[in-house]
Amino acid sequence: ESDAGGHAGASWGDGGVVRLPRFVCDGMVLTVTDALSFSGRTMRKLLTIDEASEYLGISKLTLYGWVSARKLGFIKVGRLVKFKQEHLDRWIDQHTVKARPAAQERVEDRSEHG
Repeated sequence: ESDAGGHAGASWGDGGVVRLPRFVCDGMVLTVTDALSFSGRTMRKLLTIDEASEYLGISKLTLYGWVSARKLGFIKVGRLVKFKQEHLDRWIDQHTVKARPAAQERVEDRSEHG
């Protein structure tokens, strides 16, 4: 069903204002916007293998290998493998090699050359 403007699911209210469809969730009536920000969290798009491999700067083949070895978290949607960007960010943070403090490097350089 579509309205005069061809927008399926939405209806025109008084004064040309679009009224969005409403959903019932746990007994509460929610608009689309409410549903997306339910419990104070905005739903984020799940990344595909292509998007995640590009985001990480690795090949799809490498990412499939990491998924198979369970080196990073993923979500199964039927047969599809998806990723939350925040999980990838956390994985990057956990695998970031920290720089040495400058003073520590100078001490080690002197001991190696001395």
